[in-house]
Amino acid sequence: MGIGISLHRAVAPHRWVAIPTCAEHDMIYGSPPYHAFLQEVTGTASPWVLQAEHHGHVIATLRFYTLEWNGYHILNSNPYFGSHGGSVVSADISGSHYHQTQRALGAAFGDFVDIHGIDAVNLVEYPWQPASEFAQAAKLQHWDRRIGQISTLPAWQGRAQTSDLILKTCKQKTRNLVRKGLKQNFKISLETSQDDWALLYEHHQISMSAIGGRAKQWSEFLAMQRHLEAAGATRLYIARHEGDFAGALLVLTHKAWVEYFIPVSVEAFRSAQVLSALIHHAMLDASEKGQSFWNWGGTWQSQSGVHKFKSGWGSDDVPYTYWGRISERMQRLDVVGAGGPPDYFYVKPFGDTNAA
Repeated sequence: MGIGISLHRAVAPHRWVAIPTCAEHDMIYGSPPYHAFLQEVTGTASPWVLQAEHHGHVIATLRFYTLEWNGYHILNSNPYFGSHGGSVVSADISGSHYHQTQRALGAAFGDFVDIHGIDAVNLVEYPWQPASEFAQAAKLQHWDRRIGQISTLPAWQGRAQTSDLILKTCKQKTRNLVRKGLKQNFKISLETSQDDWALLYEHHQISMSAIGGRAKQWSEFLAMQRHLEAAGATRLYIARHEGDFAGALLVLTHKAWVEYFIPVSVEAFRSAQVLSALIHHAMLDASEKGQSFWNWGGTWQSQSGVHKFKSGWGSDDVPYTYWGRISERMQRLDVVGAGGPPDYFYVKPFGDTNAA
């Protein structure tokens, strides 16, 4: 199988869309709207695409971004809060051809890293799609890990019966909390107004401040609207109680997948389980639209409370790997002391020497 590899600073959207992928692997992180969003929020970062071709047809792609920071060259596939990256291979390619394609892309990626003097590389593999073969060809190391948690949504059987099926997948404690939330008479609706996006942003800031987390900025919310909402890839649920804002949930959608993205709840309604009611409502909608997978996102090994919350919804653990490598001078760098890491980019594991 003769495979040609080409490198591009950009790729025509119709060529990217034309790559058929396995449904279980076709997540939003490889979609044109998501990459348009990434290009806006990462600002000065340079987008790149490696394409594998066979007989004039694109059979696989790898998208990544490079950034110059303090004289260092950083590469992520993909940046932005641990977005999944890695190669996207056509569903038509299997067996030895699949492995050959992965190795060819990996070798070309490794050559890019060497030629461009990249100091830090990070690639976050997709759940259920290990990148070990690609990583070996690219000379990347297994250097970090997350626990992906994914719930399988029931097939639609009407609202009442599907609601029961969702509850049956939950653990007993979560089931009781959901039922409590459903009894509070929250009015939950899909919204698109700027005022509702502003409410999501405002309470996201409050929530992140309370736990000392890194909040997303208003510019990111605007970019979500411009690229993801415009493509029909967002659903913003707003919960109100007797007219008062009680909570919100933003999910991203792409084909069979729903991404649990930004949840917020007003403290006064937290114990009333407004978030449980929102999640249940969003899962029902997803099932009705024929979607199969609810991705809770990655969890650190140390985040036992977060893991327990997601597990309560009947999620399955799907561990996935961060692959990377760093130059000698980056290994010596105190990233935090140097004012980093740069916005949205992963440099090296937090547990590493002088890492951030």
